[in-house]
Amino acid sequence: MDTNALVAATRSNLGASFEILEALRRGEWRCILSNHLLLEYEEQLLEIKDVLGVSVADIDGTLTVICAHAEEQQLRPNWHPVLPTDPDDEPLVQLAFESGQE
Repeated sequence: MDTNALVAATRSNLGASFEILEALRRGEWRCILSNHLLLEYEEQLLEIKDVLGVSVADIDGTLTVICAHAEEQQLRPNWHPVLPTDPDDEPLVQLAFESGQE
């Protein structure tokens, strides 16, 4: 689940993004998660929590659900960047590659 989908799921319980999060909560799928991705989720949600009308506790609860249904993937330190334009997305590419979820 990318950050935009997580934000969409937090904004409304009517869309596909919310359904994906609910399916995760029901244990219908597991996500692959690195510390970097979790911190990215937290950072993005905290930046717009007032716009979303949610509290820090709400965000923590959502992230706890994600962590409870996730497989942790440690990223190796010797990764060589492959993205020419957006280095901020590099850890996501690395996560997909190293977890075999390309």
